[in-house]
Amino acid sequence: MKNRYIAPVLIGAGIAFLLYSCGSTIPKKATAVQNFDKSKYLGKWYEIAQLDFKSEKGV
Repeated sequence: MKNRYIAPVLIGAGIAFLLYSCGSTIPKKATAVQNFDKSKYLGKWYEIAQLDFKSEKGV
């Protein structure tokens, strides 16, 4: 009888955790970089290494 309540409780706890973790904000003492030059990062990037995932096979 108790086993049928385990899955809904775990799913509910997982959803509550996800909703709680999405509510995080930027820390009060954090500041953005003022002299950021985006032109240094624009252009063509090359992949040095790759970890293959099952969903990416054959892509």
